[in-house]
Amino acid sequence: METVQQSAREFYAQAVAAFQERWLQERGTEFKAERWRLINQITPFGLVRLPVRVVRRRRDGRYLTLSKVLLTPKATRLLSPAIEKQALEAAVGRNYRPAAAELGRWLRTRVSAWLIWRCVQFHGTVQATGLQW
Repeated sequence: METVQQSAREFYAQAVAAFQERWLQERGTEFKAERWRLINQITPFGLVRLPVRVVRRRRDGRYLTLSKVLLTPKATRLLSPAIEKQALEAAVGRNYRPAAAELGRWLRTRVSAWLIWRCVQFHGTVQATGLQW
């Protein structure tokens, strides 16, 4: 099982890197690639060190990571979209700490109560304002 999860983590990281490269090729007039950096993200396959492209916006010279550009409608970049959904489901009808403990047992990695709180706050605001994500 661990070998399958490790393969899935590697594939996930490669797919994210390829997606960023393609996205950047399509928007080469707006952004200039600067370097790569790694961020941690909790996925259904465990903790993944995702390669993230650091870019410079040509119009104003501002530095951004593509994770900020591409994952803006998320509560936090620390959780994958699937895990954010699981966090919201775990928080229904219980405190954030027990929800974090339950999610952590399922993922076999530590999940903080703050991450659960952040998901609930973000998606509650999205629901209340009618924004789409």
